[in-house]
Amino acid sequence: MDYTQVPYPRLPMQVGDVDQRLYFLEPAVPSHDQVGQPKPFPAHQTPSGHYPASFGKGARLYETDDTEAAPGSRIFFARRSQDQGTIHHGIQRGNSEVYELAKFNKLLHPGDDGKNTNLYQAPGDWKDMPEDLKNQLKLKTWPLSFEVPTLAPFTQSRFGFSKTQAKQSTALGAVAKTPEIFNMIVSHLIGSWEDMSNLSRTCQLLFKGIGIAVTHCDLKSANFLDIDKSEQELRWLVINGQRTREQANVEVCPFLLVSPIRREFNESKLSSRNRINEHGYIDTREMLFEEPRITDTFMQNLKLYRAILHRPDQFRHLLLQRVPFTNISAVKAIIRSLPNLKTLGVHNCDLMTFGDTSMLLKAVRDANLYRFKKDNKTRLDVDFYPRYFQGPILGSLGCFGVIPHDEGKLDIPRAVVAGLLHLIPLAVSANIDILTPGKAFRRFLDKLPFPIDTLPYILDAILNLVDYRKGRHGDLATLMPEQKHDMEMTLWIDIIVATNGGPIREKVLKAALVSRLDDKRIILYRCKDCEEDIPKWFYTDTCADRRHEFRVCHGCQMVAYLAQHHYNMHVRKREIADRLWDYGQIADVRTLMGAPLIANNDQTLAATMHNLVAPGSRQLNHRLRLAKAWVRHLQNHYYQDQARIVELEKRIADMKALAGTLTGNDPELWDAEDEIKAAKKELVLVRIRVGRGQWDPRAGSGLAVSWQRLIDEYRGKIAVATGQLVNSGPYSLMNKDSFARDCTGW
Repeated sequence: MDYTQVPYPRLPMQVGDVDQRLYFLEPAVPSHDQVGQPKPFPAHQTPSGHYPASFGKGARLYETDDTEAAPGSRIFFARRSQDQGTIHHGIQRGNSEVYELAKFNKLLHPGDDGKNTNLYQAPGDWKDMPEDLKNQLKLKTWPLSFEVPTLAPFTQSRFGFSKTQAKQSTALGAVAKTPEIFNMIVSHLIGSWEDMSNLSRTCQLLFKGIGIAVTHCDLKSANFLDIDKSEQELRWLVINGQRTREQANVEVCPFLLVSPIRREFNESKLSSRNRINEHGYIDTREMLFEEPRITDTFMQNLKLYRAILHRPDQFRHLLLQRVPFTNISAVKAIIRSLPNLKTLGVHNCDLMTFGDTSMLLKAVRDANLYRFKKDNKTRLDVDFYPRYFQGPILGSLGCFGVIPHDEGKLDIPRAVVAGLLHLIPLAVSANIDILTPGKAFRRFLDKLPFPIDTLPYILDAILNLVDYRKGRHGDLATLMPEQKHDMEMTLWIDIIVATNGGPIREKVLKAALVSRLDDKRIILYRCKDCEEDIPKWFYTDTCADRRHEFRVCHGCQMVAYLAQHHYNMHVRKREIADRLWDYGQIADVRTLMGAPLIANNDQTLAATMHNLVAPGSRQLNHRLRLAKAWVRHLQNHYYQDQARIVELEKRIADMKALAGTLTGNDPELWDAEDEIKAAKKELVLVRIRVGRGQWDPRAGSGLAVSWQRLIDEYRGKIAVATGQLVNSGPYSLMNKDSFARDCTGW
C-alpha cells in the first residue's frame, strides 16, 4: 500500500494541546493508602540475592544456524530498532508524542455518525468532497478499489506509485542492479515476508528488482508459465508450432510465488446500479467486481500440483498466497513431495487459520528430522501468515482478525495467548523462528487487536517461561522449592497481566494461580487437547473444574471453532479439501495426481483405489473427477444463497411497506411483524454463509476484541481526560468550548 496518501486524521488537533500522556500515567508518589507502590504478592518473601543472578536480566537475542558460517561458529544478532508493536513503531505520530495504532485502524465509511472518521456536511456533490474524504472512500474498499498501486505482491498496476520520490544512495542502486548480490539478499529475506515487503517499499527500483527475481504464477488467469506441463507435453507444443525450442526449455525459478492477481478496476464499467448514499456521493461499498468461479479456482489450484509432480527437484523457495483449497494435508503433501525445498511460505490461505499453526510446525519439524536421517542437509524453513479475517466490506461490525465475527462465546485475546503458550515452546524445540520481527507470523500477531502496546510484553513473558523450563536459570531438579515457586509465580503473573493489558486485582490473580489450601503452591490445569499446564485464567470457570478428559483451554476451544465456523462457506470448503486428500491418507502429490506407481522401500508395488485412473481419462484420476463435482455442487449452493439474499431483502421491504399501511390493532400487522423478524433472522444466516455478514452478539456478551472497539475506548478516554465531555448529571454532555477549539485542525 502507498502510505504517503493515507488520510489519517491528526489526533492532536482533535483533542487540543493538552499532554494526553499525563492521563495514562500512574503517580510516582502515592497519594493515599500506598497507591502506586508495588506490593509483594508471594506468600513468603525471598531474601535479597536468593534468585539466580540470570533471572529477570538480559536482552532478547535471536540465534540462527547459518550453513555458510565457519564450522563450529554460530551467529547471534539483535535488532537495534524498537520492536514492532511498541510506541516507536507505527503508532507514534510524527508531529507529537501522542500514541495511537494508526497503521492498522479500520477506516470506515466517511459520514457514518459515531465511527472512526471525520464528519462532513450534507447535502453535497462528489466533486465538492475534500481530497482526504475521497481517499477514504477509495481506501474503504481496499484492495477492491481503483488507483491502487499494486495488483499482487511485487506486481505494479497501471496507476503506479505516488509522485513523492526520495533520492537513494548509489550503493543501493548498484546492489539492486547486480543480479548475483541481489539474488543472495532475496534468498536470505524470502523466509521473512514482512522484511521482503519493507525492502520493496524502499524505492521503485527495489520493488521492480524483487518482482524480476521472483517468478509469479497467476492463479486467476491460470498462467503457470508452462511449469505445470510435462516434457512430453512441451515436445508436442514444439511439434505443433505453439512453442519454440527455447520456450520449451522450462525450469522452475528459485523464487516461486503462487497467488491470484487482481483485475484492475475500470471506472467505465462502473455499474449504474451503484447506490448513492444519504450525502449524495457514490457509495464505493456497492461497487461490483467480477469474481472468479469456484470451479475455475479449484482447477487452477491443480496446476500447482502438476508443476510439483513434473519438477519436484527444482523447487527451492515456494510462497503460497491466498491459494484456495489449501489445507494442512495439502501442505504436508507438498513438503513430502519437494525434497530440495528450503523455504515454504503459506500466507493468508483461506483454510489455513490460526488453529492450523501447531500442525504446520509439527509437519516442518518432522520433515527436517526425516531429512537429517536421510543425510539431506537442506533444512526447511516455514513462514506462516494465518488467515486474517477483515470482515465484510459492507455492514462490517468490526475487524477481529483471528476469527470472522464475535458470537460472544470466546475470549479471543486469552485464547490467542493460550495458543501461543503451546506454539512458542513447540517452535523453540523445533528450532523454527516465528516471532522475529519481519516474520509473517509476527506480522499476523501485530495486526490482532490486543490492548495497545501489549504484544511485545506478552511474547517476552512467554519466552521467559520457556527459558526457565529449559534450565536457563539453573537445573529445575536442583533449585530450592522456594526459588521455583517465586520464579514461576513471577513468570505467570507477567503473562496474565500482559494478556489483560492493564492492572489486575490481587484477589483475581490469587484465584487464578494459588491453591486455596496452600498459598505456597501454584495450581496449573492440563488441557486435554494441547496437553499444556496453564493457569485457570486461560479456562472458562465451568471448564477448569472438569476432569482432565473433559478440560479444554480457551486456545483449543478457538481452534475447534475455527474448524467449524460457517463464515464464507468455510465448513464446505474445508470438507472438500479434506475429502480431496482422503483426510490425510494421501501422503504426497504423486499419489493424488495418479502418477505411475513407483517401488516402495521394500521394493514392492502398491495400488490404492484413489490412485487408479478412470477409464478413458489421461488427465484426471477418479478422486479428482469426484472433487470437481464437489466443487461444482459448492458453487451452485453459493449462487443459490446469493439469490436468496436478494429474495429476502425484497420480502422484508414489501412487508415493511405493508405494515406501514396497517393500524396497531390489525391482526395482519402482527403477522407482518413476525414474518419480518423471521426473514431478518434467515437473512443474517445466509449473509454469513456467503461472507457478507457477521454475528452481532447480544449486549454485554461480546468477548472478542475488534480494532474499532479499541479505538473507540481510547478516544473515549481522551475525550474525558481533555475536557471534551463534562458530567452534568446522569449523562455526559459535550463541552462545546473545548470541542470547538479541538476541531479547528480539520
